[in-house]
Amino acid sequence: MKKGNSEFTTYLAMMACLLGIVASGLWWQRETRKKQELSLIYGIACGGDRTSFNKLRELKPSESTPQLEQMALAREEDCFAETRVAAIEALSSRGLPNKDALTSLLEINHPFVVRHAAVEAFIRYGCDGLCIENALEALKALSRGQTASETKANAEIEKMLEKSAPSTQDLKSLERSRQDLKELEQQAQNDYFRLLQNNPCEVQKFLKVKYSSDHEFIGSIQKKVPGC
Repeated sequence: MKKGNSEFTTYLAMMACLLGIVASGLWWQRETRKKQELSLIYGIACGGDRTSFNKLRELKPSESTPQLEQMALAREEDCFAETRVAAIEALSSRGLPNKDALTSLLEINHPFVVRHAAVEAFIRYGCDGLCIENALEALKALSRGQTASETKANAEIEKMLEKSAPSTQDLKSLERSRQDLKELEQQAQNDYFRLLQNNPCEVQKFLKVKYSSDHEFIGSIQKKVPGC
C-alpha cells in the first residue's frame, strides 16, 4: 500500500508539473502577443493616428501609463509632437504619475508644444525642486543664445531657401516665420517664469546655491519672480 501511494503521489506531482509547464507556456504566449499588439498600437499612434492613441489610452492604467510615459518622452524623430502632447495631457489627467521623468521635457531641445504641455501639467500639480532647476536651466540656455528646437527648425528652413532662388512669396513666408519664432521665444520664456512664480522659495534657493556668481542672470530672474 505504501508503494502504491508513493507511485500515485509521484504521478500526481508529475501531472501538476506538466500542467504548470503548459499553463506557463500559454501565459507566455498570451503576454508576448499582448506586448506585440501594444507595440503595434504604440507605433501607429506615434505616427499620428488618433484612433490608435485612443485605444492605447483606454487600456488599463497599469498597461497604458508606461506606454504613455514612453510616448511623452520619445525622441522627436520617433513620435509626432502632437501625439506626445496628447500623451502628456492623458498622464496629467491621471495625476502626473512620474513627475521626475517628465521634468526633462522642459529642456529646450524638445518642441515648443511639448514643453508647453509639460509646463501646463506642472502648473496644475506643482513645480518641485527638480522642476524649478530645469526651468532655470532652460532660461539660462535661452539667455546664452542656445538653439531651441523651434529655432533650429526655422534655421534649417532658411538654409534651404538660401540654396534656391526664393520668390517674393517665399520671402514673405520667411518673414512671417521669423515673426512667429519671436512670439514663440517670448511664450517659452513666459512659460518658464510661470513655473518659477509657482515656487519662489525654491527659486531663491537655487539662485543662491547654483547661480550665486551670475549676478546678471539672478537680476533678470528676480525682476519677475517675487521674493520668498
